Amino acid sequence: MTDFEIKLIEVRDHATCISAIAIKISTTAKVAQMSSALSHVIFGYLGNGLIYVNPYDWRGCNIHTMRPVHIYLQEHWNEVRSGQLLDARVLRGETDTSCVSDYSQDD
Repeated sequence: MTDFEIKLIEVRDHATCISAIAIKISTTAKVAQMSSALSHVIFGYLGNGLIYVNPYDWRGCNIHTMRPVHIYLQEHWNEVRSGQLLDARVLRGETDTSCVSDYSQDD
């Protein structure tokens, strides 16, 4: 049996706002043996189809923006809520203050 959990993430960086999707797949032990990729968070852009399982596959400008957010999601999945803003500058340690969301946070 396989279960999916999907979270929408607002990714921020210098002059950057990206709508992203993160998918965590939980599987039975037998299915997990067939593919180690199923134990990871799948993460990518919402809309253009650029999605990776391995955070170290991000290339170009995505290395500095998407990679630290992807790693953070893998390590802190249960702490992150859908719709949350994740600021790559904060995750890289460049600043202590996250920017303000461009989206409404109506809870």
